[in-house]
Amino acid sequence: MFENLFKNSFLFVWVIFWSLGTLGFDCLLGYSMFHQIRTCGFDSIEGQVLSSEVVTNLGSDGDTYEPKVTYEFIVNGSRFESEQIRYGMGSSSDNYASELVKRYPAGDFTTVYYHSSNPEDSVLIRGIEGRDLFLIMFMTPFNLIMLGVWKFLAKPTDPNVYLAEVSPVGWVLLGLSFANTFAIAFIWGLGVSVFVMLMTWGLTLAATAGVWFWCRCQNSTIDIQ
Repeated sequence: MFENLFKNSFLFVWVIFWSLGTLGFDCLLGYSMFHQIRTCGFDSIEGQVLSSEVVTNLGSDGDTYEPKVTYEFIVNGSRFESEQIRYGMGSSSDNYASELVKRYPAGDFTTVYYHSSNPEDSVLIRGIEGRDLFLIMFMTPFNLIMLGVWKFLAKPTDPNVYLAEVSPVGWVLLGLSFANTFAIAFIWGLGVSVFVMLMTWGLTLAATAGVWFWCRCQNSTIDIQ
């Protein structure tokens, strides 16, 4: 089954590393989204922002920015302090980090969401945001490429023949998700709204479904002939 592995040893090693990176990011994204969904059941209480700033992380590939918001709240007479804005926050662009810092200025009172049996588990933002849906779209091309290469390695054939046999549905989904990722990143960045991402995903899936339906009709026509 995997006789192609020996003929394409370099590609095999490459796809191993590609898969590890892709699946690793998929797991991190899934983890943060799972916990963000879980926060929808959290209790809410008024808290106060103690400090709010953008931390710059210098790097050889470019600087990244991380919003750091420290807040406090009191539950059943006990005071709690946290810096967790949401799960999977991480570093981001300067614009997005600055927007969050402006949203939670020091000294302001804001709503804090916390786990009723473990108040230390708290966030300022609960539920799924546009950034979560954007990151799924961002990872779509990486996952499609990973699956495509593994399928190629599992099926011994000429590369040109294999590419010609790839369904147009896969190419459309790959191209649209890739193009949409760049467009959204350029226009909105991680601050994109849920509405925009739902519309983008809806149009992307509708176009993909349209191509799938067209392919089915073409195949049916050929079978009839």
